[in-house]
Amino acid sequence: MPVMIGLQATQLIRSFEETGNWDAAAKAGIEPSVSLQDGQSSIHYDKRVPIIAMTANALSESAEECYANGMDSFVSSL
Repeated sequence: MPVMIGLQATQLIRSFEETGNWDAAAKAGIEPSVSLQDGQSSIHYDKRVPIIAMTANALSESAEECYANGMDSFVSSL
């Protein structure tokens, strides 16, 4: 399984939510854990997954970057 930072993971999740397919994830080398039946090219979810950033960086720029990349909230672990 590839390692990615939270911003990348958030972008992939939001892309899936918008498009209903894992094309971006497949390009990044990630295989979905859901097996697709023949002829089924995508799965659509009606709910948005809440994503909360947790970081040691308390700068407001970090929070803004998280929100800009699709995260719903930001928590500093300081």
